[in-house]
Amino acid sequence: MKGQFYVLGALVLIVILFAGIPLERPVLVQQSKDLDYLLTNIKQEFPRAVNLGRNQSTALSVLEHFTSFTTSRLAEKAITFNTFWMLVQNTSGSDVTIDIGNYLGTPLSVVLTFPSETQIIVVPANTTNETTYTVSSDPYNLTINFTIANKTVRWYEDKTNFYGYFRLQRGENIVVDDIEA
Repeated sequence: MKGQFYVLGALVLIVILFAGIPLERPVLVQQSKDLDYLLTNIKQEFPRAVNLGRNQSTALSVLEHFTSFTTSRLAEKAITFNTFWMLVQNTSGSDVTIDIGNYLGTPLSVVLTFPSETQIIVVPANTTNETTYTVSSDPYNLTINFTIANKTVRWYEDKTNFYGYFRLQRGENIVVDDIEA
């Protein structure tokens, strides 16, 4: 009779031990607070990338590589990074070169409204497009209108100007912001 109590006690102990172990591994969920921190960091780093490229006379190339680098590094963390940016640089006299980077994942029609004229520029997904415009006044106002946003900026002809729209997403968590530099 004593042996039966030992066997029964052992079975109860085994059931208690195995009942505490979950059968499925819990899914690790990271907090969404880090998306805000990452977006703040991205907003600080993109203008720095523009300055680095400008100092090396390759602003567009550096910006394209930095966009690619940021996208791949965030993808490793299961974060989708989408961006639209516009880089305006003085080329000579009153001519400015407008480089538009569309990394939103879909083709984009960008409407640029200058004080004297409106231009529509089509930018395929995940590419850049370049155009030249002659600025009639300094400073000049420019309205940037694309599918997701509408922004009016006041820029100077003899300065490198940058506008960036950034979107980070992990699952249901989405943070969006833009920057003008």
